[in-house]
Amino acid sequence: MMSARANQVIAVAESSGSSQRALRPRAPAADQILVSPFANGVDMEYSGKDAHHLQMFLHHIKENKSNLLNMLNWSVPSGFQEGSLNKLRKIMKELSKRCHQLKMSSTSDIPPTAIFQLWNQANCDATMIEVIMDLVYKLSISDVSVLVNKKKRHETYGEVMPAQLAQFRDRLNMGPSDVFLDLGSGIGNTVCYFAGACEIEKAVGIELLKAPAEYAKKVKANFEEVMAFHGKKSSPIELIRGNFLDSELENIILNATVIYTNNCLFEEDVNIKLEAIFMKSDKKPKIISSKSFVGERKTNSKYQDGLRGATKQEVFEGFPNNTSWTGQPVKFFLLEFKESENIPAANEPVIAHNVIDEEEEDEKENEIEDLEEIKMDGEDENEENQDDDQQEVDIDFDYRNDEPLFDDLDYMEPLPIDDLEPDRNGPQMENGDENDDMEIPEAAGDDDDEENEEDEEDEARQPTPPPPVPVLPPRFHDGVVGGLRSRQPKEVFQ
Repeated sequence: MMSARANQVIAVAESSGSSQRALRPRAPAADQILVSPFANGVDMEYSGKDAHHLQMFLHHIKENKSNLLNMLNWSVPSGFQEGSLNKLRKIMKELSKRCHQLKMSSTSDIPPTAIFQLWNQANCDATMIEVIMDLVYKLSISDVSVLVNKKKRHETYGEVMPAQLAQFRDRLNMGPSDVFLDLGSGIGNTVCYFAGACEIEKAVGIELLKAPAEYAKKVKANFEEVMAFHGKKSSPIELIRGNFLDSELENIILNATVIYTNNCLFEEDVNIKLEAIFMKSDKKPKIISSKSFVGERKTNSKYQDGLRGATKQEVFEGFPNNTSWTGQPVKFFLLEFKESENIPAANEPVIAHNVIDEEEEDEKENEIEDLEEIKMDGEDENEENQDDDQQEVDIDFDYRNDEPLFDDLDYMEPLPIDDLEPDRNGPQMENGDENDDMEIPEAAGDDDDEENEEDEEDEARQPTPPPPVPVLPPRFHDGVVGGLRSRQPKEVFQ
């Protein structure tokens, strides 16, 4: 019996300016061997496959290979989902015979459809790799719940959908010299995607958790088998189980030219350590992440250390259902090192930038801007009211750092209070004011005399209240004032 790889029966011969299918002898389709109908495809052995595997494969043929089924003049029998393993193997055997006949036929007997001709090409386009990855996932994962850890949220597996990965592929434009690395690769579907969608040196994935790492081996095996069945090229794949922060794995990160990490649930210290490693790389890798390493703003000069100063950032805005963990659009961030930036050597110490929460940073900056506006408004008001006898000053302070917000407070002199005479009785009416508009209550009539006399006796029995305590303006002390609102003669500020 010929081997699966030896069962290649199609060769393209060109003669007289035209191409025709040249046939060569081959053995009949063997039991439990599915003949590939594609030009460069490799026959697939299904003897060791379970019922779930065969059901998912037949479902793939039925849903995605209608053009092939039309060429075969055959259809997948109904009810195959509930069939026994023996029944499923019989269906696979019939499919294999049909595919064998198709390969033995000439193009004049069964003209290939345009879609079938596209599938005969060696490379995958975005649609083909999405169909293949969907099949690989269904073949490999029968129970998704095993990947969900409700007790440890950061250990819950989440996937980025192929449509979003296609955007990454178009933007990254990887070639044969590129090494793709997935930090926290889970079951390895993203690694397999880029291995099949791009002609690169290799695709590498590092995963710490045991369950996803074990499933990744199955995903890799199914991916390579399905790609071979369809006659598609695939870049080498390397899957590693371990902690990507371990020193022995650091060289793998430093050797990557494209790095992807779904870091939205990583602890903050993990992101900081990753940034320090990225800064060591002389490859200047492109970095895609689900949580920004630098934040969305890079204009503040205080935050130009680490990746903030060395890279420029681009945002993928996302679209509905671009991830498995939410139906809402999820943003992704692409960092590219600046060409002119000198990357520190691996032996130089690098202090990673501690990423500040963007909302907290926005709030702090808005507070500072508001305080500066208040100060500017106060200065403008002082200029307009230079001829006024009195002046109002509002000074606000930032208590979070126990320091005055404005540097010039350290040079302000204390407000003099010795010459100030507090007004015990409130503001007095000036002599020049007119009192004609004031309403004066009329004197009480005779009927009220007795009541007035009783009121006077009650008041006489009441103790005399102490004089009001003068309210003095607070002094400056230790360079810190909680809040000052006083009215002083204008010469104090001259």
